[in-house]
Amino acid sequence: MGKATITVVGSGRVAEALAVALYGAGHKIINVISRNLTTARALAEKVNSTATQSVHISDDTQLLLLAVPDSAIAEVSEDLIINPSTIVVHTSGSTGTDVFPPSIRHYGVIYPLQTFTSGRLLKMNDIHFFTEASDAESHKLIDSVVSSVGRNLHHLDSEKRRVLHLSAVFVSNFVNHMLVAGITTAEREEIDQSVFEPLVRETVEKAFELGPLTSQTGPAIRNDINTIEKHIELLSFSDDLRNLYKSITDSIIRYKTKTANE
Repeated sequence: MGKATITVVGSGRVAEALAVALYGAGHKIINVISRNLTTARALAEKVNSTATQSVHISDDTQLLLLAVPDSAIAEVSEDLIINPSTIVVHTSGSTGTDVFPPSIRHYGVIYPLQTFTSGRLLKMNDIHFFTEASDAESHKLIDSVVSSVGRNLHHLDSEKRRVLHLSAVFVSNFVNHMLVAGITTAEREEIDQSVFEPLVRETVEKAFELGPLTSQTGPAIRNDINTIEKHIELLSFSDDLRNLYKSITDSIIRYKTKTANE
């Protein structure tokens, strides 16, 4: 299948990453549509396109990419004026295809399982993309577009994608929060965060090589009550961190007990 003509709605982190990748793969980005014209113009410049606030979509658009917040997908979809043959896709992990109004005949999802930061370049070939579509022809075009920028393509329906998104919150957002908690605690004693990098890298690499349950270490998995109590005492400066420590420690102990009895 040849290169597609694409209109991007949104100018945030996901819109930027996908638009730049699609443009680099040879697709034509017709317009970048956003309420924020400043960021839209900045993105449009990167992909040789034009920026606008109008939701009147060019009839030449084959694929309309809605890279907007989950809460805005329904509202934006309702306001669209499009060619009936245009395929409309959103990029949300937790939103189903039932968000699209009946007026949109062809629709789908392109969900990249990744965390995006503006200006940070990512290797698209390393990202796993999950797609869904209303019909076979739409799925064919969506998959063709995705395959032009990434090699890890999966089909997943809305319900399973919601579970995937939930799982991603645990392994990404919650892990990041744990890093914040640890680094914040260390900084009280002027310990630089860089000392944790080798530990964090080895922890993650080992988890995927051996399995996270097998590679778990620390006082909770050993049921080292003496060390745990000392840690809780050291966290007296913060009720939030103390409660977080207790909650995660208790969870590890319970999970160890449960799996040992299975």
